[in-house]
Amino acid sequence: MASLPSDSEDENLSDSDDEYVPSKPGSDNSTSSDNELVDQIVEQGNLYACQVDPNRPLNLARSGLEVFLGICRFLVYRDIDFIGVLPPEFHRRPTPCPESDKLFKLRPFLDNLQQKFANQVKLEKLCVDEQIVPFKGRSSLKQYNPKKSNKWRYKIFIACDKDGLIHNFEVYTGKILPVSGKDDIGASGNIVLRLAAVIPKHKYHFLFFDNWLTSLKLLTTLYKDGIYSLGAVRKDIIHGLTFSSDNIMKKKGRGTYEEDEATIEDVKIFALKWFDNKSVCLASTFYRSHPIDTVERFVRKEKTKINIQRPNMVKEYNLFMGGVDLLDGLISYYRITLRSRKWYLNIFFHFIDLVIVTAWIRYKADKQIAGLEKKDILDSLGFRAEVAFWGRVKIHENEEDQVEVLKEILKKKGKGANKAHTEV
Repeated sequence: MASLPSDSEDENLSDSDDEYVPSKPGSDNSTSSDNELVDQIVEQGNLYACQVDPNRPLNLARSGLEVFLGICRFLVYRDIDFIGVLPPEFHRRPTPCPESDKLFKLRPFLDNLQQKFANQVKLEKLCVDEQIVPFKGRSSLKQYNPKKSNKWRYKIFIACDKDGLIHNFEVYTGKILPVSGKDDIGASGNIVLRLAAVIPKHKYHFLFFDNWLTSLKLLTTLYKDGIYSLGAVRKDIIHGLTFSSDNIMKKKGRGTYEEDEATIEDVKIFALKWFDNKSVCLASTFYRSHPIDTVERFVRKEKTKINIQRPNMVKEYNLFMGGVDLLDGLISYYRITLRSRKWYLNIFFHFIDLVIVTAWIRYKADKQIAGLEKKDILDSLGFRAEVAFWGRVKIHENEEDQVEVLKEILKKKGKGANKAHTEV
């Protein structure tokens, strides 16, 4: 998602009260890993194999599954595409689920992850945005958008903080039902309320979202639940408020802004229109234009830099709305490449990537809190390599030789190390 014009300010990772002290990357101390989930996958695979052909049991063990997942992560560093070579027993759950659930093959896995993400300590300010999983196979879940670089894809809605740490997600399967006990406020509003269900009520949390998700009903509903919000809006969303046209604001110069407010269902909503290269409108149940600061902009015609006014509402939106985009960039650098038309495999391995990135974000924040220097903290590639290493990928029987191979991998820096994050 495109954000508002951003500035060059660099924010450090926010401190968290959650204590996370991993002994090894990828070890059982990580809250994103779950022994019961791995055991369930092993059990279901063996059970289905017996149902298909009792004379040919799969005999899958936990260690074998861990090796397989480690190999998938390791192939990223060797620039090899992973080709789906799983036996048919992996491709179906033996116990059928309701036909209405299009994700029934992945439901235990996704539910387990949702619970783990929801239990993480939440920062004060979170954002909601969409994430995409490229896919060209046959699936009723697949979405098409000709304006995006990945035109065919799955859509996942995510709630996370500005550092990319996930707290809730939902895979888009079609109709978005309202939250139990809440009014139906439309698909865009329903998805935000569903994701916000894990946020403690009346604890001064703030939620940010873009103009596709923002509606007046959503702003008021969140406010009544004790959650403040800020979102980009379409110009005609708040009836009764009028702002100057773009042409008039353009003549006044970059940095011009106008502010107004309205009361809807006894909730005060503050609206603002700001003009930079183009105009943008924002609405909030908490933030207003002040305090005003300045931001540096480049003027192409004059080939010089100028300082323009920036309302506080714009500053906060830019600062806390980019968490999902950051997460997309981190995943895209070292994505597990998959050649398979099995719809659930693409989603499964996408979430494996997502869990690794989430674990790295927590690891990095923990080490910064501990006072380690930047050179002593593993980067994303190094963390992935160690996760693959401790995930029991046996390149050599001798552990010392395996450590040497790991060092060689880290020197090469792998594919995508210099890849720039693109707009999704």
